[in-house]
Amino acid sequence: MKKNFGPLPTRYARSLFLAAKQGNVVSEVEKDLQALDETFSQYGEFTALMLNPGLSDEKLSAILTALSSKLNLHPVTRRFIDLLHEKRRLELLSTIPAYYHKLYLEDAGEIEAGVTTAIELDSAGKEKIQAHLAKKTGKKPLISWTVNPQILGGLVM
Repeated sequence: MKKNFGPLPTRYARSLFLAAKQGNVVSEVEKDLQALDETFSQYGEFTALMLNPGLSDEKLSAILTALSSKLNLHPVTRRFIDLLHEKRRLELLSTIPAYYHKLYLEDAGEIEAGVTTAIELDSAGKEKIQAHLAKKTGKKPLISWTVNPQILGGLVM
């Protein structure tokens, strides 16, 4: 997944987030975008097909409708994909999910963090680090823990 948030995908992701928030379906759209992102990551040829300039609008619309049905996408997400298709901006689907996820976490008062330690920490040690990050950021940290015996000691965040 690309994490380069240029102005265009950022603008589209914000608009989608506001529409989802207005419809009280922020979580549903988040799940939809994760499913789309996984689909595009797993099937690179599918992404290439969607971006093929030789593909007619009718065929592309049929493919997008089938994809929406297969993934059981929420109507807000479906309309958003239709908008991207209409504006010829489907390539933005590679970056929009990551930025939407960032907005989703921000709205929920959460932050993602990765912590690498030389040894496995007990639950008390993990709780201390979580409390420190929560105090420092003012948000609830969602930490992915990694053990790497090659670091000499301490931890890497």
